[in-house]
Amino acid sequence: MPIITIALKEGRSQEQKKKVAEEITRIVSEHMEVDPSKIWIRFDDFSPSDFATGGTMHG
Repeated sequence: MPIITIALKEGRSQEQKKKVAEEITRIVSEHMEVDPSKIWIRFDDFSPSDFATGGTMHG
């Protein structure tokens, strides 16, 4: 059972996430020969203040 985690800054709509989940499920199912119902996708949304690049915090 594949478990896929997608981490991104908050702000994406449920519709955007739905489309991504559908497409990733299709690709993984096709290329790994896995039943789509066995593929789990988790979206981790983070506030920009939870990110830092180059030692500088965002947000």
